[in-house]
Amino acid sequence: SESNATAGQVSITYAGFAFTPVIDHIAAQPSVWLLNLSDTTYTSGTATLTLNLTGVATANGYGLGFVSVATNDALNPRLGVHASNTSTSQTVGLTTTLESFVIAGHRANHTVNGASANAPMTQIYGNFIGSSQGAAGYQAGVAAGSPSYSFTSQASVAYNSSAAAFVAIPEPSSALLGGLGVLALLLRRR
Repeated sequence: SESNATAGQVSITYAGFAFTPVIDHIAAQPSVWLLNLSDTTYTSGTATLTLNLTGVATANGYGLGFVSVATNDALNPRLGVHASNTSTSQTVGLTTTLESFVIAGHRANHTVNGASANAPMTQIYGNFIGSSQGAAGYQAGVAAGSPSYSFTSQASVAYNSSAAAFVAIPEPSSALLGGLGVLALLLRRR
């Protein structure tokens, strides 16, 4: 979107549960949000998604893309933020140390056509949003390193891109038990 939103002014809820801003919606910067449904009492069925712009005086078109991600940890299927970055170009890079799931978004000031998320991303959407072009995409199984994500748009000015990498959060009690097991092995060897 193009807006005059300031930090903390925009909120998103699903089934009444609040998303956490990973990259907050400020002015024209694409935002990234996270909701771990395993942290809620929501189980399934019809739910309402609410984008709250109360207090935002200027909001010119919104493009929204959503991805549901499942982890391999059935006991604690939570995601945490590993890295995030923003840029004022058609490309945004990240620095990661773990394999991750990446989602990226783009907005460019142009009055016609949409933008597109380039490979290696899978495009979630690419469309004209108000007087802007918008696009979003994701990539799963991203190796640790310095991945870069680009977008194509016809605009020549006012680019904004954002990206965030997510990783599965291990269950705290498993990590503690693993640590106690190592301590027990060390004590046994002496």
